[in-house]
Amino acid sequence: MAFPLGLFRVVLCLTGLCLSAYALYVEILKHGDSSYEPLCDISESISCTRAFLSEYGTGFGFIGSLVGEDSILNQPNAVFGMIFYPLFIVIGFTRSALLETIAVALAFGSCACSVYLSYVLYLLKDICVVCVMTYVVNFLLVPVTIARLKELSGKTDKTE
Repeated sequence: MAFPLGLFRVVLCLTGLCLSAYALYVEILKHGDSSYEPLCDISESISCTRAFLSEYGTGFGFIGSLVGEDSILNQPNAVFGMIFYPLFIVIGFTRSALLETIAVALAFGSCACSVYLSYVLYLLKDICVVCVMTYVVNFLLVPVTIARLKELSGKTDKTE
């Protein structure tokens, strides 16, 4: 019996949501207590807090310059993940090819953000385990979402 596509998508999104929640938790605790040492800070070069607290950890490093540092849109990157992944779960439960097409575009967008933030990690000379795991989730969402769109499109074609 094959692993259901919808269940895999939910597992991926819940994983992404947990990673995002953990990232936000670490960031909040680190801002409140500079001596806090999260599990994801393994060494000098493998540190999630270095990435989270960098200028790129909020608003992807550029939203603040576009809309203002104090704008409601200039949030820690983890907040965007905490919106993105539940939205993806909800779209997955619809039977709409249009919404699934939007989800495919969002999945590719999340991959573009992952590539950009991977480059940022390279610039920071840092390996962020939480970040890399999030990138893996984002890249796995692409084929799952495309397969779901093909499934919905196939059902639409059969009914016509």
